[in-house]
Amino acid sequence: MQNRLINITLNMANEVIEVMKNNDPNILDSVIQMEKIAQRCHLLCKRMLNTQINLYKDYMNTNLYRINGLIEEITDCQRDICKEVINSKRTNQKTIKIAKSCVSLLKVCFNCFQKFNMESILELKSQEKLLKDQLEDVMKNKIDVESNSYMKMIVDKVHHMSEEFN
Repeated sequence: MQNRLINITLNMANEVIEVMKNNDPNILDSVIQMEKIAQRCHLLCKRMLNTQINLYKDYMNTNLYRINGLIEEITDCQRDICKEVINSKRTNQKTIKIAKSCVSLLKVCFNCFQKFNMESILELKSQEKLLKDQLEDVMKNKIDVESNSYMKMIVDKVHHMSEEFN
């Protein structure tokens, strides 16, 4: 079920880029539907983890519990980015580039989640720092402030997930 949540999140990230490029309100409807499905997957994962924690007193699953919550929060941010892009009518090319970098960051993060190794963690941290620097630059220049604020929240959530991998 977690893999399904991860796939939905990655699909939504790609849809965010499409909304930014085309400003198509029909894609927004698709993103909202995907977010609702992600919410249901998240709740099911929580129920499954609660059962495991109660039956086996396995507190390592609490990290999975937290990671699932962060993934679901990322889908909320992606939905809000789409709404903001549709309302603003235009998206700067720098913002689209940052959104593509966010997709790449999510892929590396989920790769670390599924198959942990130190090289992937180092790559994740490197991409995270680069993306934070890019976001600071566009925020300083007041480019698509609302959308980039949500992307900064996504980067922060990825950071918190990477801390849970330990």
